Amino acid sequence: MDRRSVLVGALGLAALPARALESQQPAAGAFDLARPGDALRALVKMRGDLGGASAAWAWGGTIWSHVPGEQARKLFLYDAFAVCRFEAQGEGFRMLNRECGFYRDPDSGEILKRWRNPFLGYDVDVMHRFNEHVNVELLPGSPFAAIPTVVMGDDIWWRLEVFYMRPSPLKRAEYPLNVQSDMYQGAEVYFYHARLSELQDPATRTIAADVAWTRLGQWEPFMEMGNRPGEMVFHAAGKRLTGGPEELRQVNRPMFDLLQSRYPEYLEAPREFVPGTISQWDAFRAWQQGRDQKR
Repeated sequence: MDRRSVLVGALGLAALPARALESQQPAAGAFDLARPGDALRALVKMRGDLGGASAAWAWGGTIWSHVPGEQARKLFLYDAFAVCRFEAQGEGFRMLNRECGFYRDPDSGEILKRWRNPFLGYDVDVMHRFNEHVNVELLPGSPFAAIPTVVMGDDIWWRLEVFYMRPSPLKRAEYPLNVQSDMYQGAEVYFYHARLSELQDPATRTIAADVAWTRLGQWEPFMEMGNRPGEMVFHAAGKRLTGGPEELRQVNRPMFDLLQSRYPEYLEAPREFVPGTISQWDAFRAWQQGRDQKR
């Protein structure tokens, strides 16, 4: 997931009556979400851990096709996992994050090695998501330091909207089967949810939280869709694993076993901050070069 070029929605709170607004004033020692510094620390407490410990997240859902003039098709089931930690950086933070995601058969639920492309009528090798680092700096004045919130009673949501358009690492002249354009365009929208009373407890460094996620993106390179019109719609939900990466064993045993046996590094947050993101398009280029060398 590339986050280097982002446009984040303007800060806004849901309209509330005056008495409701008065009831949301922070207690002593709690966050004042109207203050940028407090809002940033509240975000880190929800998304990670103010003490610098790792935080694990798991989510799952469905991937659909969206083609003009055609009925949507259920292409895949999708499961994902991420581990991050936050480092204090001056008045802000750095997020060190690692993510992976697995495409599953929509009928059997099995993690795929090969997939019959229904648009093309033949099988392709499946390349799962391994974003070795998805790192972000959350510094005062940066888009990620001012994510809009909605507060209703004891519920609080963070509304993150990411739109990106940048030159693609894969050019159509070199990869005519794998990319639609020399520009990569897409969007990801999130709602993170938590309890305001837990967030405002000064005795804790982290809290339980949930996430809902939708992604609009071009065809995955492994699908060999070339420049056929259309896009993919990812729709998923998940939660913070308060028991850490080991909790994935109970939440999604097949994914845990696969990571533990073959990709154990994805059960840990990155140790060093490397700016930017390894996107799926970057990873595909290395994956394809490795396949070419084996032929």
